[in-house]
Amino acid sequence: MSARESGLKDTGIQISEATVSDFFALLKPRVMA
Repeated sequence: MSARESGLKDTGIQISEATVSDFFALLKPRVMA
């Protein structure tokens, strides 16, 4: 998850908040569960 997180961070900033929003949307349910 480390490598994936790093890539998502760089890509998220370039793509836009769309990636960050999707990333958090998938993380929220995992953290809550």
